[in-house]
Amino acid sequence: MHYSRPITAKHIEIAHRLDSVLVHSNILDRIYSVDQVESANAALTLIRRVVSTASDQAIRQSVENLQPKTDLATFFTRWVSKMDRPPAVPPIPKDDPDFAVLTTGEAMIALGRRYQNCAAQQLPPLIATGSRAYIEWLHDPGAIADCRRTTDGRFILVDIHVHGNGRPSAALCATVRRKLAARGIPALSPGDGCPRVRDVLHLLGIWDTVGDLGFEHEANMEEGLAAVETELAEPAQAA
Repeated sequence: MHYSRPITAKHIEIAHRLDSVLVHSNILDRIYSVDQVESANAALTLIRRVVSTASDQAIRQSVENLQPKTDLATFFTRWVSKMDRPPAVPPIPKDDPDFAVLTTGEAMIALGRRYQNCAAQQLPPLIATGSRAYIEWLHDPGAIADCRRTTDGRFILVDIHVHGNGRPSAALCATVRRKLAARGIPALSPGDGCPRVRDVLHLLGIWDTVGDLGFEHEANMEEGLAAVETELAEPAQAA
């Protein structure tokens, strides 16, 4: 096997520790420490778990075809984007009339195109590791519920996104939040120490807050919520 750098004891150790499928000059040229080896092996383990087509032969072929300008992050990300068996899925039925759980890399790519956001790049790794789940709201104008997984295996809603990474209306947020809660997915509390918690925190220079899930506007928007609920009920009644 051709190797582009002088071989040292560290290189021998790296090759010894690296998963045999990855032992190739195309990978070795991109690894400089034992710590990187452990990360690469862990990433490969993840890929084997969540990608049904990730056979040793298929992975080896992709290693051999690795282009000079492609870094390891891109190599592993491309494989993760083929995910088709996520480790954890929220309790939403496949035939749910309001929501669809995004479970494949293909669905992520399609979602990114529809919503014009970075879903195709950022979401698959988060879903593949089992730390996050994303649920699409199927009614107009559409929305994506961002859920995080707790240590007991449940999911909680932490944010809601819409087309182009814009901010959804308070009525839409409250509707999505309530319907997810009815399906066993509660929302992360925004805090209740005072009115307009997010606005107060922003005033104090704290911007890393829970997404606006419609809590703080709920008391003043019952009419809007009623309109949304009525609109959603009309197709069901017509059917």
